[in-house]
Amino acid sequence: MSCGCWDGGLSLLQGKHSGSSSSTRKNTNLPKQPAHRSDDLSPEQQEKLSAMRTEIGHSALPDHLLRFLRARKWDLKAALEQYLATQRWRKENDIDRFRRNCAGPTGGQKMVEARRHCGLSSDGVELFPQLRLVDSRPHEGAWLWHGQTLAFGFDKQGRPIHLQQCGRSSCRFAALWKWIGDQTGDARKAIIDGYLAMQELQAARMEESSERLGRPVTQQVVIMDLEGLSYWPDPRAVSVFRYFVDVTQSYYPETLAMHFFLNTPAFFVGIWNMIKGICDPVTASKMHLLGRDFKSTLLEFIDADQLPIDYGGTNNLDLLRKLYSIEECEAIVHNVRKVAEALPDRRSSAEKQPGMPVPKEGSKELRRSDSSVPLFLYASLLTGLLVLMQLLLFKWHALLVACVRCLHAHGKE
Repeated sequence: MSCGCWDGGLSLLQGKHSGSSSSTRKNTNLPKQPAHRSDDLSPEQQEKLSAMRTEIGHSALPDHLLRFLRARKWDLKAALEQYLATQRWRKENDIDRFRRNCAGPTGGQKMVEARRHCGLSSDGVELFPQLRLVDSRPHEGAWLWHGQTLAFGFDKQGRPIHLQQCGRSSCRFAALWKWIGDQTGDARKAIIDGYLAMQELQAARMEESSERLGRPVTQQVVIMDLEGLSYWPDPRAVSVFRYFVDVTQSYYPETLAMHFFLNTPAFFVGIWNMIKGICDPVTASKMHLLGRDFKSTLLEFIDADQLPIDYGGTNNLDLLRKLYSIEECEAIVHNVRKVAEALPDRRSSAEKQPGMPVPKEGSKELRRSDSSVPLFLYASLLTGLLVLMQLLLFKWHALLVACVRCLHAHGKE
C-alpha cells in the first residue's frame, strides 16, 4: 500500500504497510469557530456558568458544564441535577473504564502522527482510532461487519464524524444478536457496551481535536446512510435503540452538532418537511434528512478528503462500500492492530485495569431529559414511522378483507 493511501483493503488483508509518511492532510477550509463557547456568552449566561462552577468546583471544564446548561435551557437547578446524576451514573457503572484501559498513545500530536502513518490511515485519515483511544474489543472486525459503523474523519470545525451504513446493518442485526450471544452469553449487554464505548471514543477524539486546534471541541457529527433500510425492524433492535436514546439524552447531552440521514425514503423527507416547522429551531437545524442528492450538502460542512468517495469525498476508504466478509474485516482490523501495537508509548495488555460490568438497565438514574437533543432522536422518529406504516398496512388489509367478506355475504343473499 502506498503511503497515506487506502487501496481497497488488499494491502491490509495481506498485512502490508510501509511505515510512516510525511504527507499530511491539506485543509484549505480552516475550521470555523464553534458557537456556544464559554467566552461567547451573554452576561446572564456567564453568571449561571460561574454559579454552576462554584457549586460543583472549579476543576470542571466550563465548556463541559455548558453542555448541561444548554440542554436544560439555562435552568441552573436542572442543569446541576443532570450533571450530578451523570457523575453518579458514570461512577456506579465505571464508564471511565473504556478510556482508562485504552492502549494509546493518546493526545493531539499522537492523532496527527496516526493520520500520517500509512499502516494506520486511509489518505491521511486515521483508521480505527478505537485501537488507540478506548479498550478495544477482540473481534473489532466482526463488529464492523455487523454494525457497519466507523469513527472516521472530522468536519471543517474539527468535530469527529460517526459514519454508519444503517441499511445494511439493519439487515444484519439478527445475525449480530446470535453471534455476540454465542460469544458472551448476553447479546443485549454486549451491544449496549459497544454503544457506550463509541460515545467514549468520540469524546476522546473531541479532546484530541481540542488539543490540536487550541479551542474546545465538544460535539460530533453523525452520518447515517439509510440505503437498503429494513422496513421490518427487529423488536430487539428497537428495544436496544430506546436504551441508546435514554442514555444519550440523560448522560451525553448536547454532544450532537449535526445529524445527516442519507438516502432517506421520500415518505420520511415529506413528513419531516411538514413537522420541522413546529420543532425547536435549534433541534431542527441539526437534522438533515436528505435523499439521494446529498453530496453537495455534506461538502458544505466536511472537507472532501475526510469523506469516502461514495459520500461525495475523495478518500478511497471502501469498508462501507465493498461487501467484505466477516473474515476479511477481521483480517483488516487485525493487521491495523499489529501496526498500532508497534507504536512508541503503547501500553501492553498487562497494564490494563479490570473494569465493571455493563450498566444495569433498571438504574433509577436512567431517565429521559425532555429538553436535551438525543443523538438518535430522529432515527427514533424514522423507526416509529416504519412501525406506523406497518400498522396502517395491516389495518387497510383488515378493512379490505372485511369489505370482501361483506360483498361475498351480500352476493349469497
